[in-house]
Amino acid sequence: MTIIDSESSNKYVFNKLVIKNFKMHKYTELDLMEKPLIVISGANGSGKSQILEALILVIGHTPTRVALGKKEELIGSFGDSAVIQLFISNPLLGERRPFQSSDPDIELFVNNRDSFIVELEIKKNQSVRKIKALDGSSRIVTKRQIQALMKQIGIFEDTMLNFTEEGYLNAFAEGSPHKKLETLLVATGLNEIYQSYFESKKKLNQLNLQRTLQ
Repeated sequence: MTIIDSESSNKYVFNKLVIKNFKMHKYTELDLMEKPLIVISGANGSGKSQILEALILVIGHTPTRVALGKKEELIGSFGDSAVIQLFISNPLLGERRPFQSSDPDIELFVNNRDSFIVELEIKKNQSVRKIKALDGSSRIVTKRQIQALMKQIGIFEDTMLNFTEEGYLNAFAEGSPHKKLETLLVATGLNEIYQSYFESKKKLNQLNLQRTLQ
């Protein structure tokens, strides 16, 4: 994810992704700041898609393939739990930062900080999400709280606008016009506005009808 700011030496929001014991990955560390375009190559079945799945999970969403499986399938054979960590940059751009929060569980770790970490630990019986400072302090948070945080940088849903999973493009191309519109509205965060527009239009039509009958 890139911040358009030529004067900032730190232009990238997502700094580093660390994956531990997640599916096939015993330990994988991906530097997301090194290059503006990162290409992950490998043979079929080598775990490329699992890296994208880990990223989608840690920011509070569920990839399609993960939703169809079982939680224990996410845990590798190298331990009792899987851990995904995303190191996030929060630079001061002018007078504000990309991430700000009034949530008491979040603000201590985000507001006025240049960086923080979101973490997801997956166990057989439960998943635990945390937001962490680089000094090691942390607090347990919910998926909804992480989703609200990510909306500040334009990630509203795990749709093709943000993450293109395997099969997404074909599914979009083959979908009905209504389904395509619905997908785009959700992806851009405009779905609520769109629904409010139709509700308002419906009420206006009802008022006009009442006036006509009077």
